[in-house]
Amino acid sequence: MLFYGPPGTGKTTAIRALCRKIYNTKSPNLSIPNVIELNASDERGIKTIRESVKQFASTTLDGKLKLVILDEADSMSRDAQNALRRVIEDFSTNCRFCLIANYANKIIPAIQSRCCKFRFGPITKSNDQIIKRVKEICEKENINFTEDGLKTLIKVSNGDARKLVNDIEGVYKAYGKITKENVLLLSNTVDLSVYELLFYDLLRNNLVKMVQLIHSAMKENSLECSVLVNNLGELVKESELENKLMILNEFSDLEKRVLNGGSQNVQSMAIAGILFKYRS
Repeated sequence: MLFYGPPGTGKTTAIRALCRKIYNTKSPNLSIPNVIELNASDERGIKTIRESVKQFASTTLDGKLKLVILDEADSMSRDAQNALRRVIEDFSTNCRFCLIANYANKIIPAIQSRCCKFRFGPITKSNDQIIKRVKEICEKENINFTEDGLKTLIKVSNGDARKLVNDIEGVYKAYGKITKENVLLLSNTVDLSVYELLFYDLLRNNLVKMVQLIHSAMKENSLECSVLVNNLGELVKESELENKLMILNEFSDLEKRVLNGGSQNVQSMAIAGILFKYRS
């Protein structure tokens, strides 16, 4: 199996839960003779595959299938992945393999073709189950919260459940209560209303004024260009602009230029240019 998707979406938790079910154990750290769990980012060389993994996979125990879990498998070298492919082929009768990765494209095609792939998507702010679970955590730990606080907490987690749980503890320890204001303070996140006001101001001003508004917002709120374009992109998605797909496509190219070291000043002006070009 290949479990892939963004960090904090439950990939490792899922395979551990599956192991406990299959092997009928409640062990929190999977100390089961039939299971070996390796972090491929630390043990990612050919030596580990040929020695640790091969030795484990080649033996049987009580006639039961064994399981090899390779976390962060996308950080393994190509040579190590080729060695792993051979091990998977040779010992498939008595051993199963679960590879966990953030990026499926970093796993060689020869391994991908031998795996059943499962994509784990990020959590969403509209997911009622997530809101319910966060409330359960807060109530169990006697943490005071507001509805707005929880919704903001889920939003700033960007789909990462691990970050979400850590932020619950962080906000509570810092401020004693989970409110929208406290979450924004701890995460150093700008309130969505700032982006909304800027967005609608940009849609009704001339190009020169648009550039001034963007530079002013970035300076006053200590915003990076990549953060600004991401949030404006979300507002474009929700808008009724006819050319939203073209705007989002150019925003994507713009973000790539920023991440590759492009000038924040130049790219922030490009935001204004893109919106001015397609807003009508």
